[in-house]
Amino acid sequence: MSYRLRFLEEARSEFINAVSWYEMQAAGLGERFLQNTLKLTDLIVSQPMLFEIKQSGYRETKISHFPFLLVYRIDPDQQIVVIVAVFHTSRNPSRKYGREL
Repeated sequence: MSYRLRFLEEARSEFINAVSWYEMQAAGLGERFLQNTLKLTDLIVSQPMLFEIKQSGYRETKISHFPFLLVYRIDPDQQIVVIVAVFHTSRNPSRKYGREL
């Protein structure tokens, strides 16, 4: 059974900013980032336990071909996957955890 998907507002903003930035770099690159991210979120909602827990219940996985991670938590009672960060790997790793659901 698939879970529902929800983005925290900060993660949604990070995602939109990344898509826009890549599209400004080269036509179609933002669309490629968007599609790679959507494929990954489809996989996550269909198999939310697929990726290991990294810290305090947070799971993460790399977005194909881009230096970004999707960081998420699972609410099994409500069957929701919450994307808490669309995190650029060059940033301070301590900033990807601790966002409130």
